[in-house]
Amino acid sequence: MKWTNDPKIMVAFDAWMESQNETLRDFLREIEMYLPRNDTSMLLVTFAKFNWLYNQHRAQYFDEDLTLSFHRVLNTVMGDEQTRAMFGRMATMAAGKVVGV
Repeated sequence: MKWTNDPKIMVAFDAWMESQNETLRDFLREIEMYLPRNDTSMLLVTFAKFNWLYNQHRAQYFDEDLTLSFHRVLNTVMGDEQTRAMFGRMATMAAGKVVGV
């Protein structure tokens, strides 16, 4: 991802992720009972998982390069079987729409 090469963007991203950690968690706790179990809501949950893991990683490796932290956590989230299955379903549906299936 080209944008991760810009240190200013990564500093802004890091600050945003850190500031959203508590409020995103609280929001998901409140809305959880209303979320349907579909890929759209699971995308939100996956982002929250990424946010939580990113903040945990940064707390442990606070001196690590921000881009490296971002990619390590992204790889962790994308390595999850449920996440891969969700993105696979979304890609299959998108491809089906393109070819008219």
